[in-house]
Parts: sequence; structure tokens; C-alpha cells
Amino acid sequence: MNSDQLRSVANEHFLKFVAAPEFIFFSHGKYTEQIYRDLVTVVEDLSAVVVSCAGKKKASDLLKKYRAVDDFLLKEEEDGKIYLYIAQIHDRCSAFPAEMLRELVCDQSNEQDNCGALGLSDNTDRSCDIIHHGLSCVWRVSISDVKRQEMETLTHVLSFVTSPRGIVISGEGPATDPVLVETLVSRINFTNRLDKLELQHINLTAKPASVIATSLYQAPNLSYLNLSFNPLGEGVSDLSRHLSCASQLESLRLHGVQMTKKLVNDLTEVIHQSKIHDFSSSYHVRFASFVTICFNCLP
Repeated sequence: MNSDQLRSVANEHFLKFVAAPEFIFFSHGKYTEQIYRDLVTVVEDLSAVVVSCAGKKKASDLLKKYRAVDDFLLKEEEDGKIYLYIAQIHDRCSAFPAEMLRELVCDQSNEQDNCGALGLSDNTDRSCDIIHHGLSCVWRVSISDVKRQEMETLTHVLSFVTSPRGIVISGEGPATDPVLVETLVSRINFTNRLDKLELQHINLTAKPASVIATSLYQAPNLSYLNLSFNPLGEGVSDLSRHLSCASQLESLRLHGVQMTKKLVNDLTEVIHQSKIHDFSSSYHVRFASFVTICFNCLP
């Protein structure tokens, strides 16, 4: 939306979404300061609220405090209130929005007991309004070169991302804490809306790989899976056994996952019985660094 469109929304839908669309989406990554101020004014005039674990607060206050709030939407719910929902979490245009995310997932009313060094709750506050939570409508998470603190933040955030369509996270490889990775994977909500899952260079081991494999039945519409450059090892066996649960999977990437030739052969046999038409992988053999296996054929 440009500045004139923002003012038009404010004039036409002041205080209520009378005859307004169900959702109004905003993406202001390239907005000027003036347009951003107009955007905040629209949200303020609509008396929009945002739900965090600390309760409801004025959505305009969140926007004023954090310019890192990039893509979001407004929606009028059954209670007549207009809610602000974050639409994407990424580091594409700016730094990882750690502070803003921590404010949304931390119960500040009990900060001393429930918040750790990062200001995060160790356990999800069951009294928190999960349905209307500001992160419940996030459709895409895309973070590159994720560091430890960012990973810790994501482990708390992903619990509130109830129906993601795409999750793309790449990290620091062997330097990443494998226990932290296990926690992160356990927080991913696998649903029929999940279309893309890419977890690269995050030291993903056999145990969390098994969690992903056994969760595939909950994501029947997954079309792209990339777990490359992680020490999956025998976790590939679990993936092979459960791959058929992702009946719409078309692309699979498993480079540098410490597979043996047998694991690759078993996996390839399963793939040839599936809808996957784009597969690439590699495995170690004696006297050679890698042998690459790939094929791309029409579905």
C-alpha cells in the first residue's frame, strides 16, 4: 500500500471494518518513513490490538517500538476487535527481529520466574491466547546463518506458529548445538498447510531427523524437503520408511548427510515409487570424497 491508500483505509474503516475485506495485508520493507508513519496511524485509528503472552496491547505501540515488524495483517475477529498478526519472520531486509519476538513470547507479568537469560519463557504459558496470538498467522519463517541466540529464540517462537507454509533455516553447521536443534525440531507444527521445509547446516542428527520423518503424515501436502549438510546418518532410514506419508513431495535434497551407499539405494528405491521427480544426494565411498546421485524427470 502507498501513502494515499493507507489514508483511504483509515478514512473508510475508522474504528470498524465495515464492508472491509476479511484481511488487510501490509508489507512495508521498502516504505519511506512517511508511509510507515501513515501505516502506524491506520493501525492506531482502527484500535487494533496484538496478543502476546503478556496479554493484549495496542498494535500501534508495537509498530512504533519495532520497525523490524515487516509483513503483517489486520483481521477483525468474532469479538469485534481488530487484531494484528505477524505474517513473516525473516532476516531478508534487516537483522533478525529477536527483541520483538521475545516481547511477544515472554510473559512479562512473571518475568523473574518464567523468563531465562533471553527473556523467554521456559514453558508455553497455557493461559496465553494461542488462537489470537500475534505469531499464530505466520506463514513463512526464513532465517539464514542462524546463531545460537537466534536459534534459542526460534525454539520458543515456533510453538506459536500454528500453521506455517514454509520454514527455511540455515545455520553454522557443526558449531550448532545438536540438543538445541532437537528442541527446535520438536516445536515445528507439522500441518497440511506446510509446503516447504528446509533445515540446512544446523547439525541435525539422527534423532531429530526421525522426529521429522514420523511427523510427515501430518504434512501430507509437503512438496519440498531439504535436510542437506547435516549428520543425519541412520536417520535416513526413518526418512525412507515414512517418506510415503508425504504423498505430494516432489523435491528432495539430501547432500552431505553422511549416508552409506546402502542407505542411498534403499532411499532411491522408495523414491522411485513416489511422486518425487527431483532428487539429489551424495554419499561417502572409499578413495573418493563423494559420489553424487541425482535425477530430474517430469512428474
